[in-house]
Amino acid sequence: MSASVQAKLLRVLEEGTFNRLGGTRPIKVNVRLIAASNADLKEAIARAQFREDLYYRLNVVPLYIPPLRERREDIVSLALELLQHFNRELRKKFTGFTPGAAELLQNYPWPGNIRELKNVIERTMILAPEGAIDVAALPEEVRDHVRSSRKEESLDDLSDLDVSPTGRQLVTLRELEDEYIQEVLAATGNNKTQASRILGIHPTSLMRRLKKEHTAE
Repeated sequence: MSASVQAKLLRVLEEGTFNRLGGTRPIKVNVRLIAASNADLKEAIARAQFREDLYYRLNVVPLYIPPLRERREDIVSLALELLQHFNRELRKKFTGFTPGAAELLQNYPWPGNIRELKNVIERTMILAPEGAIDVAALPEEVRDHVRSSRKEESLDDLSDLDVSPTGRQLVTLRELEDEYIQEVLAATGNNKTQASRILGIHPTSLMRRLKKEHTAE
């Protein structure tokens, strides 16, 4: 709100009256006001963007609603409620979510909270075949987040055991193989035919492996 609108709202709350636009007589009102904000109003007060007296006039019974990421146990229930809503609105016959899809919904952080959840459910129901919504039907950003999270968790699991008793850096078997392939290529002057013979693999397999390495980088 602009500063002038904040002042007018404060007057309504304090005096219980307002003047209709173009009117000449004050109108008496008896209302209970419920206000919501996703902004930090105390910070806005410090920046002189929100009136402190209006804040304390509004802040009689404060209710804090945590974001979805802090109440994951509610996500699937909310998703099912939205599914039934869109079944009626879109005239669809979805039955729910597979266990895998429900797990993805529960583990996604939902930075957009309820609005994002609502949009994801609606989009999925428009594009997916009717029945139970499975993992493949969910948007890519939901699936990709869980995959990246699991990759980070697997790396974290190795963090405490990443050095051997001899002090050598421990790596995955795939990384060890990649290092050895590069050593053999360097020793053969990048002769892939000779390197594949030393490695005991077909030249096509070596080329495919090197292409994957390049893609991963």
